[in-house]
Amino acid sequence: MSSGGVGRAPAPRRPTAPDGRAPRVPDGPLAYRHRLRWFGPLMALAVPAGALVLAAYVASGADAAGKGLAFKGAAVFALTLCALPTALLAGIPWNGGGDRYLLAVASSILVWLVIGAVAGQMATRSAVATWRDWWREYATLAAGVWAGVILALGIVALALGAVG
Repeated sequence: MSSGGVGRAPAPRRPTAPDGRAPRVPDGPLAYRHRLRWFGPLMALAVPAGALVLAAYVASGADAAGKGLAFKGAAVFALTLCALPTALLAGIPWNGGGDRYLLAVASSILVWLVIGAVAGQMATRSAVATWRDWWREYATLAAGVWAGVILALGIVALALGAVG
């Protein structure tokens, strides 16, 4: 009788996925990258939502007169346009109406979701991507959107003769 293998448990088999590959580690790098790509677009809505809340807070703040009122109005307008970058395209400052507001909100949400998805793709180019990488990419893309809003406001102001 051979003593090889007596008293030893059989070697555990490595579990495999249905396609024969090793399964994902629940909190491993691939799962974390998947989370960044999945939740990145949703997280991208946090900053514009915060800007809208801040705009509402400033608008409902203390009464102002003269230059204070102008500054308050400009702050509310700028915060709102940073949160809803497509509002100028919808013609909101000049033309109102529920359809225009709905168009501006829906298209801005779409813009921010796409920016969040692109930030997720760019951040996960690294094998060990983190939320810090996602925020860095998001901030770069958002800064470009906000620069475009400021440029558009400048062009509108020049066209209307408010500046210059």
